[in-house]
Amino acid sequence: MRCTPTRSEEWLWRRLAGSKTGFAFRRQLVIGPHITDFACTKVRLVVEVDGAYHEDRARPDARRDRKLADLGWSVLRVPDRLVFDDLDAVVAKASALRR
Repeated sequence: MRCTPTRSEEWLWRRLAGSKTGFAFRRQLVIGPHITDFACTKVRLVVEVDGAYHEDRARPDARRDRKLADLGWSVLRVPDRLVFDDLDAVVAKASALRR
């Protein structure tokens, strides 16, 4: 998925790219052994967009989130459906966590 973002990732990236939110996000940032969907290095926030693939991955995803937390990162996971249904809410959640 690194070269080809999902549709929901592309939608969210259009809102996060270019510091439009007041903070610079990077797409597909490598942190340790993990490739994140989006990351704001200034406040150490990772935003992950979870599609159908993640429905049965609660434990592995939680383990990955803990590993990122051990490296000093906060993780916000949002379902891809929310990106389509209420993109403003997703951006607002990410903005609230940046503080």
